[in-house]
Amino acid sequence: MSARRLALACLLAGCGDGTIVIELDTPPSAGEVLYVQVAGAGVDPSRPLTVPSERIELTGAARHVCVTARGPAGDVNVRLRQCAEPACSGAADAVPRTHTATIEHGVYAGRTTNVQLGAFRARSHDPIERCAVRGCVRRNAPTYCRPDGDHYCEHDEDVPPALDGCDIALELAF
Repeated sequence: MSARRLALACLLAGCGDGTIVIELDTPPSAGEVLYVQVAGAGVDPSRPLTVPSERIELTGAARHVCVTARGPAGDVNVRLRQCAEPACSGAADAVPRTHTATIEHGVYAGRTTNVQLGAFRARSHDPIERCAVRGCVRRNAPTYCRPDGDHYCEHDEDVPPALDGCDIALELAF
């Protein structure tokens, strides 16, 4: 197969896409909702994002947000807003409770990775270092970087994380 045909086949099959699964602990809060937004590198997640929001009911159950990135790789910025009113427009939502996270190099082309953001904490920011991004090696490793400093996803190994399914699917363009 020629290089041109291989590149076209790879483009059509989505070889450059990568997926990161963000595991969220949603606090139980009757009637309240959590809005999730994601953006690529170079975006300050503490500022309002212009990308669409997805809504999650706060039930206390862990939720999986699957983000498919179109592009080679990069950081993923996550912004969560907890609101009392479904439209985030009530008096209690004048200043929504916000949690942001930057996942350092969370997406690797052609790979599936995942991170746990843990409990929602209002007005906080969590940086997630690239060696804490799980994927491409044993599921419960103490680090996801090799002894030489490279992430396992930068090499040929690909052991996708076990998933129960995606509660929300988002797309991200770098």
